[in-house]
Amino acid sequence: KGSESCILWTSAEKERVNFILEKCNLTHLFSYVKYSDKNNIQNDINWFIKFFKCNKSDLCFIEDNENIIESVAGNSIKIVNVKHIKNIGDLPG
Repeated sequence: KGSESCILWTSAEKERVNFILEKCNLTHLFSYVKYSDKNNIQNDINWFIKFFKCNKSDLCFIEDNENIIESVAGNSIKIVNVKHIKNIGDLPG
């Protein structure tokens, strides 16, 4: 589906995120940036389900924080550790 089905979910500062996205020409890859402290994963998951009008089984996350990975995976949602992605073929389909 492309960028319309891709959201950047981040706990980073808004100014930092915007700078990186613009400087690296990545803005077009995301339909939305979801800023969150990621302290309530279930609330964020529910937000994604509402935003995409989908089931949680339709979601897939790419993450680098081991605690977040465990929490999302504990909700029976597909998640990939960014550290395991070496090339585009490693991304979930």
